Amino acid sequence: KSIITILNERFIEKEAFNKINVLGDGNCLYRCFAYYFEKNEYKYYNYRNHIYRYAKLNYDKIKDNFEYEIKNGEKIYYIPDEITTHSKIPLLQYIKNIKLNKQFSGDLELSCAFIIYIK
Repeated sequence: KSIITILNERFIEKEAFNKINVLGDGNCLYRCFAYYFEKNEYKYYNYRNHIYRYAKLNYDKIKDNFEYEIKNGEKIYYIPDEITTHSKIPLLQYIKNIKLNKQFSGDLELSCAFIIYIK
């Protein structure tokens, strides 16, 4: 099945596009998952933890989607800083930061969530 078909079956047909208000505190992506799956945005930390664990355990699969530099003979993978767009963050550090409360999320977290919750 195509991604569009999966999204249609799992979200659009369930009227997933109702507007809800969640606290905008840096945990909003996870609050949305918690609200969608459990109707309780305050269970957001479970979703943050799922995504962190997935990214950490699948680093070897994830890293190849990012640019790297060779430092001291070792490849260091980087993720663009999506907030400033002027810098980059070592991918391993970025993944560690996923588990921290009130850290904004980006494409990496959305990609992990898609794999965990939709595929």
